[in-house]
Amino acid sequence: YGTELVVMEDVLYFEADTAAYGQEIWRYDGINPPTIVADINPEGDGSPTNMIAFNNHLYFRADDGLHGTELWTYNGSMASMVADICPQTNTQSSSGALPYIVFDDALLFRADDIAHGIEIWEYDGINPPSLIGDINKLAAHTHIENLTSFDNMLYFNAYDSIYGDELWKYDGANPPSIVADIYPGANSSSPRWLTVFEEVLYFQADNGVNGTELWKYDGTSPPSIAADIEPGVNGSNPQWFAKYAGEMYFQANNQLWKYDGTDDPPSMVNDEYGTPRELTVYDGYLIFVCDNSGNYRSLCYYSEVHDVAHWIGCEGIEFSNVVDLTVFKNKLYFSGSNDTFMGPELWQINIEEGSLESCVVFDIFSGNSASYPLDLIIYQDKLYFSAKGSSEEGYELWVYEGFDQPYLVVDLTPTGHVSTNPTHLVVFNEQLFFRTGNSAIGDVYAFDGIDFRQIEFYNNLGASTLNVVFGGELYFTAGSGGLDINLWKLIAPGTTITYN
Repeated sequence: YGTELVVMEDVLYFEADTAAYGQEIWRYDGINPPTIVADINPEGDGSPTNMIAFNNHLYFRADDGLHGTELWTYNGSMASMVADICPQTNTQSSSGALPYIVFDDALLFRADDIAHGIEIWEYDGINPPSLIGDINKLAAHTHIENLTSFDNMLYFNAYDSIYGDELWKYDGANPPSIVADIYPGANSSSPRWLTVFEEVLYFQADNGVNGTELWKYDGTSPPSIAADIEPGVNGSNPQWFAKYAGEMYFQANNQLWKYDGTDDPPSMVNDEYGTPRELTVYDGYLIFVCDNSGNYRSLCYYSEVHDVAHWIGCEGIEFSNVVDLTVFKNKLYFSGSNDTFMGPELWQINIEEGSLESCVVFDIFSGNSASYPLDLIIYQDKLYFSAKGSSEEGYELWVYEGFDQPYLVVDLTPTGHVSTNPTHLVVFNEQLFFRTGNSAIGDVYAFDGIDFRQIEFYNNLGASTLNVVFGGELYFTAGSGGLDINLWKLIAPGTTITYN
């Protein structure tokens, strides 16, 4: 079973598990049947994962059965191991290399060479991979997350046995360095939610005195607390940052707050609609999911013009179970419930004469039953999604063109009341791809707007590898079993640069 899709030079690469080859990388050009890229482990599974395209090469971690899990590359014709960073020993079988991100014309990845533990490495595609910085010098692992580009630097949180989990930076040339030990000693300030606003880097952190609060860093002066919203050791836990109407909005103390970046303190927008999340800017409004009067995941909005937050309802009835906010043809669509339609259905919000109260429900599964629309995606200027139209149809692919009513595209399993269950909808090569089935393993279909084709491989379609491009280089993390993530970069095939 696979979990990744990666596009390189108009070809779709993916993992697939077959009886003939085991788990290996396959390719599909959108026309011909999929073909295997390479049988990396002829005696078993190559287990390729974490694919990243860089400099017209595909990079991934794989195990050939001889060297353990190491960094591999595919140039369009041949797959090969980049380097055996950790030759097998009695205590460790491989480096567990894990590609992460391109930054400053190099691929960053994490790996464990035993001597340094899991750390950040880089590869330029030419010279051997090299360690760019031994952040945790006790041969232990570094945990790198929240990579954010700011002021020509790459910022992230990383764990070091001396400083704990703190804010670090990397300029693409010199070893990574700690920005500040916000929580002094081996304690961790745990900086998270890194966000750039008005040329300042904002994040949440805990200095051990004020609890988890809003911090800022201008790239020059030491990081400082921007606001102590909740005095005491607990803190306000600011998160879900979004830029709207020239200010930064976020959740703090489970309420909606805003901050203009000046010396004036942040202010609470409203204390009635709790736990705002998934903040989304839509046509002059800030839309967000909220909890209100016992309703979980209601829909709320904030208007800068009226400086007030309010819940959004239809004919005075609140929504609940709201998910998948999607803007399509200047209207807001989502899956949600209300007291009239008990189960989740597809809703449309439209602004009319400055009001957000105009809404339409598409009762796909008529009555009090629910269609549970999910995976909303725009393809060929139409809104596609998965929904259940009736007990007979089950969950199938539906479409809405922006007028009239949504309709069933096709029932791929019309007999036996069996659901196709299309999920993981993704647009590639001017076609709509999706997987089907109820388990982790499903079939894959392609739809060109007219005809469907089944892709013959047993593979899940999942999210692609998280990566960040900064300064023209690919940054990524690496480590055995997907744990203990650290920051690496790939600068060119074959070379490693080490900083001690």
